[in-house]
Amino acid sequence: MAPTCDGGTSALTFLSSANARGAIQMATHSSIDRGPRSLVSLAVAADRFGISIKTLRRRISDGTVHGYRVGRLVRVDLEELSECLVVEIPTVG
Repeated sequence: MAPTCDGGTSALTFLSSANARGAIQMATHSSIDRGPRSLVSLAVAADRFGISIKTLRRRISDGTVHGYRVGRLVRVDLEELSECLVVEIPTVG
């Protein structure tokens, strides 16, 4: 399992349902349930944080950020991105 930004682990489980005529559902298992998420497109998130969509896709691929599939679309949680991508730079003095 890939490490997440909160120090826990996450696994994506793909479940096929006979009732859904072969549709693939994605379930996430997280150590913390934070309630409802504000999921946005990769374009909106990339614009908000000043990075490229390609960088976001790379971070999802390497496990730094969680991506959530909604139908054919990939979405990310802005709060989670803020926790994972924004790092405070220590100052001397």
